[in-house]
Amino acid sequence: MKTRHTSILLLLWALLFSVPLSAQKLTVESMVSSNDQTANLSENLVKDLNGDYAGLVKVRLAADGAQFEGLVLKKKKHNASEYWVFMAKNSTKLTVIVPGCLPLPVNFADYGISGIESRCTYLLTLTVPQLMQAGPIDDGMRYLAMTVEPKNSVVKVDDMLHSVDANGEVSVYLPMGRHTYSVSAPGFATKEGSVELSDDTASMRIELESTHATLHVECPTAGAQVVVGGKVLGTAPWSGSLAPGNYKVEARLDGYHPQQQSVTLAEKESRTLTFPSLQMITGRLNIDCRPIGSDVYVDGKKIGTSPGVFRDIQMGDHRVEIRKEGYVTMVKNVTIKENEQSSLTGTLDAVHTSSGNADDLRRRDDLLNCVERYRSYYDTKDIKSIEDIFSDDAIIVTGREIKKKSSEGSIVTSMINTKRSKSEYIKDLKVIFKERDSVRVYFNDINLNRHPTKKNIYMVTVHQKWQSPRYEDEGYKALLWQFPENGDPPRIIMTKYLPNRLVNNSTDVFNFDDFNIILDETSASSPHPTNGQEMRVEGMTLSTDQTANLSENMYKDNNGEYGGLVKVYIASRDADFEGRVLKQQPHGTGEYWIFMAKGSDSLSIKVPGYPPVVVNFRYYGIDGIQSKRTYRLDIMLP
Repeated sequence: MKTRHTSILLLLWALLFSVPLSAQKLTVESMVSSNDQTANLSENLVKDLNGDYAGLVKVRLAADGAQFEGLVLKKKKHNASEYWVFMAKNSTKLTVIVPGCLPLPVNFADYGISGIESRCTYLLTLTVPQLMQAGPIDDGMRYLAMTVEPKNSVVKVDDMLHSVDANGEVSVYLPMGRHTYSVSAPGFATKEGSVELSDDTASMRIELESTHATLHVECPTAGAQVVVGGKVLGTAPWSGSLAPGNYKVEARLDGYHPQQQSVTLAEKESRTLTFPSLQMITGRLNIDCRPIGSDVYVDGKKIGTSPGVFRDIQMGDHRVEIRKEGYVTMVKNVTIKENEQSSLTGTLDAVHTSSGNADDLRRRDDLLNCVERYRSYYDTKDIKSIEDIFSDDAIIVTGREIKKKSSEGSIVTSMINTKRSKSEYIKDLKVIFKERDSVRVYFNDINLNRHPTKKNIYMVTVHQKWQSPRYEDEGYKALLWQFPENGDPPRIIMTKYLPNRLVNNSTDVFNFDDFNIILDETSASSPHPTNGQEMRVEGMTLSTDQTANLSENMYKDNNGEYGGLVKVYIASRDADFEGRVLKQQPHGTGEYWIFMAKGSDSLSIKVPGYPPVVVNFRYYGIDGIQSKRTYRLDIMLP
C-alpha cells in the first residue's frame, strides 16, 4: 500500500513540472479619445503609405520592452510608464506584447472608437498584474527580424501589415511555431514563404527581384531625343529600365520630322528599338544682295554667293552673313519655314581704306565671329568656353520684374537689376545646364557700335531668344567687349539683359551710358575717417506707391517741375544726401524720404565711418527721376 502511494506522488510531481508556468495577463483599464494636441504638432506628424497623417495612441504601461503590432508607423518610449504609438489612419486594433505576459489584442471598437483619425490623440491605459509565483517564465514568444530590399517594401506576417523603417528593417514578436510572410514592392516580384520560430530569434534577409524590362533605343541622327510616354528620357543611343506595359516611343529633334514606334514590354524582357535617320524639315533661302558675288554664310558656313536661291535649308532660325572684302559685313537672322521661301536683300556699305577704318573693320568682323561662338557655346553647354570669353572681373546684369503687396494691400510692380560676378554667373549656369536636357539660344537684330572715345571698347546688342524644355524667354541683350592692348582676343567685360516685358520701346534699348559703372569706375579718397568697410547698394526700383503724388509731398524744382521721391532704406540715423535734392527728411527708423528734381540720375550718400557712395540710377534701369513718382533704394551697411 505504501509503495502504491509513493508511485502516485511521484506521478503527480512529474505532471506538475512537465507543464510550463503560466504567463501573466495584461488588462485594459480604459481607452478614450483625448483633446491633447500632441499628434497635431509639426514634429509629431507622421504619414502612412497613402500620404495620410497618422494618429497617436499614448499607451500608459509600467513595463519595459513592450512591443506593438498592427498598422504601426512609429513607436517610442516617452517615459518610464508611457509609450507613444503612431498608427495609420482608420486603424481598428493594436496588439500589445510585454515579456512575461500573454499578447493582448485591443479592439478599439470595444471602447467606442471606430478607427484612428489623422492628427488625433488617444489614451490607452493598461495594467500589468503582479507575478503569481517566483521563477523564470517563458511566455512562448520569439522575435522574427527581417531586413528587406528595396527599403520601401511592404511586409506582412500572418496576413498582418508591419511597418518597415528607413533602413529596411522590421521586427515582429510572435508565438513560437510556423508563420507565413510576404514581401512586396512596386516594380518587384513578391516573395512569400514561411518560417519556424523555435528557441532563438529568427533573422532573415529578403531581396526582391525587379520585374522591370530593359529598353534600348538607337537612332543614327546625332542629338535625337528619346521620348517615352511624352517624357524626354535622354538622347539616342539610350538604355533604361521601364515597368512592364505598352509604350509609345518617339525619336525627335528640332528641325526634323519625328518618328514614333509602339512597343509592349513584358516582365524582365530586354528589347531594342532602332529608328532610321530623321528627315530634316527644310525651306528655301533667296539672297539678292549687292555687290554681286558677295559670299553667303549660314551659321558660319559658306553656302554660295549672291544672288542665289539656296534649297534644303533646315527649318528654324539661322544667322546669315553677307561678306565681301572692302565692305562692312551684313548680319541678319532669318527664319526658315517648312516648304516656304525666305528672302534677304540689301547692299553692303563700302569701307574706307585708312588704317583706322581698316583696324575697326577687322575688329568688327572678329566680334561678329566672337558673338556667334558665344551664342553656340550655350547650345553645346560649353561652360569652359563661356568662362574663357568673359574677363575675370566681368559683371553680368539682369533686369527682372518683382511684385510686392503694399501697406494698402494693392500689388506693386517694379523692376530691379540684379548684378552677379563672373564666378556667380558661371556657378548658376552650371546648375541650369545640369537641370535642362537641351538649350537653344538665338540671336537676331545684331547691332555693333564702337565707343566714341575708348576705341578698344565695342557694344554689341542683340535680340535674344532662349529655349529649353522647361523655360523660354525673349529679350534684349547688350555685350560690352574690350580688345586688350597686347592683341589677345576680345573679352566680354559686362553684359546687360532685359526681358521683352520690361521694354517699352525696342529702339535704342541700350547705350554706352548704361555701362558707365564699369567704364568710368574710379575710387576717390575719402576725407572722412572710415572703418575700412563700404556701403553696398542692394537695389533700386520704381514703385507704384503713390506717396509722391499726394499734395503734401509735391515739391517743385527751379524750373517749376514737380520732383520725385526716393525712399532710402539704410540702418543709420546720421545719413546725409547730395545731388539734385529738393528736400530730405527722416521718416521713421532706418528710412529717409529724399525729394529730387525731375531728371536726376544719381544720388550721393554719406554715413559717418564709411566712404561715400554714389548711386547711378541708370545702372538700375532708371534713366532719370520722373515727376510725382516714388522709388525705393536699399543700402546695406556691413
